[in-house]
Formats: sequence, C-alpha cells, structure tokens
Amino acid sequence: MSEDEQKSEDEQNARNDHAAAQRLTVQDLYRALHMVSHVMDPLPLAVVGVDQESRIILSNNRTTRFFGFRPAELYQKQLNRIFPGVRLDSGIDGTGKPFAKMMRSDGTMTEHQEGRNRDGESRNFQVIAYPRLFGDGVVTFLAIRDVGEEKRTRDALKERDDVLRSVIAGLPAMVSAKDRHGRYVVMNEYQADAFGVSISQAIGKTTSDLLGEEAGAEIDQIDMKLAAGKGLTFSTEERYPDASGRQRIWQTTKSTLQDRDGAVDKVFSVSIDISEKKILEEKAESMASFDAMTGLPNRAYFMRRVKEALDQAKRVRGMAAVIMLDLSNLDEIDQSGPEGLVDFLIRRAAIRLCAAVGDEDVVARFGQGSFAILMHSVDSLEVADRRAVEISESVGTPYAYGETQVAIAPMAGTVVYPDDGLDSRDLLDAADQAIRRAKAASRNVTPFSDSLAAERSRRKDIRASLRKALEQDGFRTVLTPQVSLSDMTIRGAETAQIWDAARQDLSIGSDYLAIADEAGLTEEIGEKALRAAAGVVISLKKAGHDHITLSIPVEPALFHLPSLADLLTEIAPTGRREARQIELAVSESTVMQDPELALAIFHQIRDAGFEPTLTDFGAGPLSLQYLSLLPVRKATLGKALTEKIKSADRGLKAALLLAREFGLKTVATNVQSGEGLRILADMGVDLAQGPMIAKAGSPEVFRNLISENGGQLTA
Repeated sequence: MSEDEQKSEDEQNARNDHAAAQRLTVQDLYRALHMVSHVMDPLPLAVVGVDQESRIILSNNRTTRFFGFRPAELYQKQLNRIFPGVRLDSGIDGTGKPFAKMMRSDGTMTEHQEGRNRDGESRNFQVIAYPRLFGDGVVTFLAIRDVGEEKRTRDALKERDDVLRSVIAGLPAMVSAKDRHGRYVVMNEYQADAFGVSISQAIGKTTSDLLGEEAGAEIDQIDMKLAAGKGLTFSTEERYPDASGRQRIWQTTKSTLQDRDGAVDKVFSVSIDISEKKILEEKAESMASFDAMTGLPNRAYFMRRVKEALDQAKRVRGMAAVIMLDLSNLDEIDQSGPEGLVDFLIRRAAIRLCAAVGDEDVVARFGQGSFAILMHSVDSLEVADRRAVEISESVGTPYAYGETQVAIAPMAGTVVYPDDGLDSRDLLDAADQAIRRAKAASRNVTPFSDSLAAERSRRKDIRASLRKALEQDGFRTVLTPQVSLSDMTIRGAETAQIWDAARQDLSIGSDYLAIADEAGLTEEIGEKALRAAAGVVISLKKAGHDHITLSIPVEPALFHLPSLADLLTEIAPTGRREARQIELAVSESTVMQDPELALAIFHQIRDAGFEPTLTDFGAGPLSLQYLSLLPVRKATLGKALTEKIKSADRGLKAALLLAREFGLKTVATNVQSGEGLRILADMGVDLAQGPMIAKAGSPEVFRNLISENGGQLTA
C-alpha cells in the first residue's frame, strides 16, 4: 500500500472513529436529557439541548407546555424559533473548557429572554446555559424558567395571603396560632386589641406572659396538651378580662396543624365574644328565678329550694318549715302615702327579712307584699312559730321615711314538713291557707288548721288533674276567628288550650290557671299550645289555606324560658313560610319587665321563623323608644280600649295613630256588638274577633268556616 493510500485509509478510519464517537455522544446526550427531564419535570423548568450551530437537538415535556411545540417540531430548528433574535454562541476556550453565551442580534448578552410560543404569544423567561463537552463539540443545556408564571403565582399567593390577612383582620373574632412551645406566632388585630398589646409585642409570648398567670395559665395548659398531640380539636368557654378590665366570655375552638411527618406544628385558635349572649341568657335565667324589685328569689326558685330541703329532711328524718309572711296594710299605705312609699317599704322589709334568718334559710318574694321563708332545720312547729313571731316583730318595726315613721302590719302563717305536707306543693298550699286563716282571724301567727283541709285537698286534686290532663291530652285546642274589617273575610285566629274538666266540674273553680302557674305547669301548657298551632298550620296548608295566621298568647313564664329559642326551633313547621303563620303574642307589661332582654327574645323568635306580636297595645307601659326597636308588625289593642267602644274615644284614637306611625296592623278583641264593629272599621282597625263575629271552635270547625263562602262571615 502506497503512502498516499495509507494516509487516505488513516483519514477514513479517523472519520469512522469520529462518527462512532458522535453516535456514542448522541446516545449519551439522550440518556442525559432523559435523566435531566426525569429529575427536572416536577420543577417549573423547561430543558433544551442546543448544538454549536444554535440548533435545537433535544427538548423535554415542559418545553412543549411552555412553547406549544412537540420535540419533533423543534428538532434541528434554530433557537430563534422559540427565542426570536437570539442565538447561542458556544464552543471550547483556550483552556479546553466549554463555554456558552446567549446573544441578542445587537451583540449583547442576556440571561432574561423574551420567548414566543407557536401561537405568537410572548412571555418572559430566565435562561441559564450549561455547556457540556460531547466528543469534539459542545452541547449546551438551557434551563428555562417562566418568570411571568412565577410572578403570576407569586402575585396570586400574595393576593390570597392579603385577602386571608384582610379577612382575619376584619373578623369580629380573635384568631391566633401558637407554636409547639405555646408561643404566639400569629395574632390578628382584634385579639391584640382585646389583650391590650400590639401584634409585635404578642409574637413569641405565651398567654400567661400577656394576661398573667391567673387568666392565662389554663389556656396555655390546653394549648400545650394539643401541641403534645393529645387531641386534634377542642371547644370551650374561656373567661378573662380584656384590656379595659371588663370580664369577657369567649367561645373558643382550637385545632392543630400538622407537619408532613404528622407531628403537631401549630395550635390554631378562633375565639368569638359571647359575653352579651351569655349576659342575656343569665338575664333570662335571672328573670325566671328572681324578683326584679328586691333581688330575692321568686316562687319558682323557692319551690326548687323547698324540694331540695324536703329531700334532705327525708334522708335524715328531720323537719323543715315554711313561713308565709304578708304585709297586710300596704293597700292602705298606698292610698294615703306618697308615691314610691310602698316600693320603699317592700325593699326595706326584704332587707330585714334577710337579716333575720339563718345562713342556710331562703327568703323569697311571692307577690306585692307577700314573702316566704324556708327554714331548713327545725325541731317542731312551736319552734317555727317562735321564729315567725321574731321575724314578724323585726319586719313590723316602724321604718323611717323622710321625717315620718311608717309601720307595716305583717301577718304570718307557719307550716312544717312532714306534718302539714309531704311534698313542696302540698306544703306551699298549706302555708297559703295558713296565711289566709291568719288574715281571717286577725292574728299574727297561725299554724295550719284542719278546718282548711278541704281547700288544701281541692288544690292538690286540681294539680294532679292538671298533670294528668297534660299527660293524657286532656286539653283541646280552640280557635277564635279573626276577620278583616274591610271585607269580613277570615284572616287568622287566636288559639287557646281549654281544659274541659274545668267546665264540667264546678268545684275546680276559675283559679285553676293560677294553680297551674303555682305548680310550674304554665310552661308545659304553653309548649302544648305551640305544638298544637304548628299542627293546625300544617293541616291548613294541606287544605290550601296557607294565608291564615294563628296567634298564641305567650305567658311571661314561657317568654322568659331560657330554652324558648331551642323549643321554637324544634317545633317549627318544615317551611319558614309556615312558621311565619304562627304569631307569638306578648303583652306590653311582659316586655317592660326587661325591655332589652325582651328585644333579644323577640329577635330569637324571628330567627326561629315565627312572628312576634304585641298585646294590650295602648293600655300598657311600653316606651316609644323600645316600640321603635321591636321587630313587630301587628299589635292587639288593649281590652280596656275596645270593651266599651265609642267613636270619640281619645285613648283608642291615640293607640291607632301610634300603630299607624309604626306601621303596625291592629287587632280588636272581644267585640260585643255590630255598632262597635262599625266604629272600629271606621277608625281604621284592621282585624277583629269576638262572640258576635264568630265563636271559638275546634280546628275542624275553623277549617269549615274558612271553606264556606270563601271564608267571608256576616256580622
């Protein structure tokens, strides 16, 4: 082989070796890109391989997502296909190291490039070049990051965080988070204001650091238990003073945030201020248990305490006594004395009574001048009588009122357990009869007498019969139609619960409702009326009479029942419209016992879906200030205004003018004559009821009245 042929073969072998090296290099390239793609795909980076001629030879899946081109569409295309006006300057420098530079058409280098997708849309990218030696050449990997997408994501996160912070800051609740060591890491402004610190002062501190050990230790202890993994959520009431020193009550819910290993990382707390709600609840409970004038327990509370005392006496086979005390000459003092004197005497008598009894004894006010004393431990009726004499003498000592001395005449009746009664109701009945006996005999102290056994037995039988009637549906529902005075069409009805036994047995007497109240049965009768009304409304709807409203008189005991809202929610018909057909009629005098509490209860009634209304309108003491706040749409005129109707009645005119001023529909009850009906219509009364319009009847009779003649009646 000649020298030239050998040289030619060597060159060919070199070319073959170079080609083989190139093939190996391309395989390595693909392996490298596959590895890079596998590692980088979860990250927001596109990876492109570019040769020294600025041709794209490789690309990953995210490149397609960024630019819209599939790898085959970019293969062997110039880099300016995706980065217009840009070329890659790459090679090997004098030291044998690869280099790569992104160059614009004006010769400047840049890391940030404007890219363009297949639809011609431009986006900003950050491009970092990583040159690598492959064979005799250089391949540059371009790591491409979408700056705009990152900015949009960052902006979205910032906007979300800003919105979240704004919402948290604006919430009328305390929102905070603590780390696993019980130190605050997040706190909103509401909580910081309540604690009397700035947010920066609170961060890194415990609750005890901010509120003191007494108020904060228990909170910190709960948070540390949650941080230790002892529970995931927790809800409780917390009580501690705010920055102004006012005692606040918070309903707090706590939950834990966990890290990726499942360990508790943060304890998150949201606290809502329920101070006002609790105050209203406590007020409602107080109204149901205590007398507003003297602060003494009322009859219902006293009855509970008597029951407890009798249970104790039964266990130890002991005795207990009840002394009924009546200030018998208050009516005379009221007629002859200055205004306010009687109230003064009642309050002063209450103070003396409390001072005259033992620490375990209970004093309660039952009525205008009527008090009761429970003595937990006595040896005999004689001992109780002596204590009654001592108490009467203390209360009967004259009172200084201005420059005069005023004397009151207390009368006392004394009964003991077990001689005069085996349960609280029997014992109170015996005490009532004892005080009546004392008044009749004009003696100061009168023990229970066998001559009153018949009355005691009667009242006991009535109580038992009332309870049996409630248990065995001995009450029936009657409805008195209410008509529109514009066309005499039935628009509603007043409902009532009637005890038939009271009509059939004359010995029961007309005082059975008072006996029911004494026995604590008023609430049960009221609840029965509400449930019955809900049933009637449903039956009326089925008959196509969903425009009829039913009015239920609500006694004070039921109105002030702490669980009234829960009861209404439980018995409400399924539809809110049906519930609105039921009106709860509350008297002005009941409202004025505690107007602020009444306002809250009225809103609870409306929230439960029912419609509150007023009764005795124009005849009670309701303040215009509270009338403007009450959420009512209808008012029943006081019976005193409508019993003897005259066209020139100034009181009735004033009440109607007031009702129109506040946008109230008006109802007149007990209308006795056609002339009275005409006068009421002329004066603008909206609705009326009474025996001359239609008598009270059963729900079936009422439905028939509605169905006949389209519900139109004739007076």
